[in-house]
Amino acid sequence: MKNFNGFFLDEENAKINSLAQLTLYSSLKSYFKTADDVSSFFHRYINIDDTERNGNLKSAPEYVIDACDSIIHFQHFLELYVKDILKSIHPLLVYDLPKSNKKHMILYDLIKGNKVKNAILENVYFIEFSCAYERLKELIKALKIEKYTFLLKHFDMMKEVNNLRNRTQHRGLFVLEYFELDRLFGEHIFPFLIAMQEYDDNYKDVLEFGIRLNYKNQLYNEISTLSKIKNEDENKLKKFFVYKMMMYAAFNNKIPNNEPIDLSLGIFDSRKLSNSFYEEMRKKEFEKANASFPDKNIKKCPVCGCDTLIEEEDSDITEDAHGNITDVKTFTCAVHCNQCGFHLEGIDLIKDLNRMSIK
Repeated sequence: MKNFNGFFLDEENAKINSLAQLTLYSSLKSYFKTADDVSSFFHRYINIDDTERNGNLKSAPEYVIDACDSIIHFQHFLELYVKDILKSIHPLLVYDLPKSNKKHMILYDLIKGNKVKNAILENVYFIEFSCAYERLKELIKALKIEKYTFLLKHFDMMKEVNNLRNRTQHRGLFVLEYFELDRLFGEHIFPFLIAMQEYDDNYKDVLEFGIRLNYKNQLYNEISTLSKIKNEDENKLKKFFVYKMMMYAAFNNKIPNNEPIDLSLGIFDSRKLSNSFYEEMRKKEFEKANASFPDKNIKKCPVCGCDTLIEEEDSDITEDAHGNITDVKTFTCAVHCNQCGFHLEGIDLIKDLNRMSIK
């Protein structure tokens, strides 16, 4: 079969020099979408046992897809990240020399530090991920590589993610349960990403990548803090769910309301837009929402900052013994944003949203 033509990201001044950040983006978006996947039955889901929970999820194909994608893409990110670090120490650290023992001149050039084209390196085998993170761990300890000592707390997480990827992908049968997926990301993955953002200059903006969020607090920190509560307290589970719904909408939001940033995830288009342009966009979004829902209350969305959050109302009616109405209490039962798609249903979840003091 004829070879297929393509290109390499780290050549010819490409704005993206690795798939690592993009595959991390895909993992996080899939993870946060799992809240949307279970939103239609979430209130019932938190009050049933594990067996019934798994039965619900088996009937939710979108959850199955997103839960598996979140793990598969994150393992891919970890593999690229670890191997990039090894290559930065020395390129030979990522290659499987026994399998590549007939590539004598390539190996010679790598030893000498000579530039080798990607098209040629494709013929040299990489080591497995399990070997890569064990090798990096031992090198950090032996060489006392201060920049990456933060990783020593996270190699167990890498091993577990790799195991979960294998269970998910190799047989195509295993899917992590919803709250177990939250535990994986909240207790293990987000603390790693927060540390990586702090200590690795190449990833200092990793948690901002592709996200347009108006909420004043950093939700990754909020989720990690919430995950430290070990029990399945109903209030914790609901708050966790609200955070995830906000973050999923943030990935879909097209109108930031802070400093001017690059369009299209900040990497594909170097043009900058002014805040006045964003204000004009928000104004137009409000006018569209107002025209589409003239009889609804419209408020500022906590995710995108536009005045496009539509409130759906319901009423509790109290009657006396003769059937006469004595009292009517109107309340907000659901909200949805006409711009970024953020939505919540249920009085208790909306109360959680209001308690977060979102400006």
